[in-house]
Amino acid sequence: GFLLAFSSPGQGVECAIAIQRAFSRYNEEHAEQPIRVRIGLHSGEAIKDANKFFGKTVILASRIADQARPNEILVSSALKELVESSRDLRFDEGRDLSLKGLAGTYRAHAVSWT
Repeated sequence: GFLLAFSSPGQGVECAIAIQRAFSRYNEEHAEQPIRVRIGLHSGEAIKDANKFFGKTVILASRIADQARPNEILVSSALKELVESSRDLRFDEGRDLSLKGLAGTYRAHAVSWT
């Protein structure tokens, strides 16, 4: 897995879409050994120490990624609210998730990237 940080939530979603599209093209040419990526995104303040990020924001993004399906970009409702009015993006109706180690449920939405 990878942890990437962006200066804006929109940049993170655009990167995730580019990653999924690149793997989709790869998989068309290599159907015998496809690579399927699950991506989870959340937006918020992270704690940075040297070159590492940590804190609840990072944990939420990781747990959302754990719940994503292969070839899916799954974003928190907080991130969706930040980008949906400023970008030409489509999201599904969302689903409630129970995230490992976190109390309660969290709403997440799949990004339509095809």
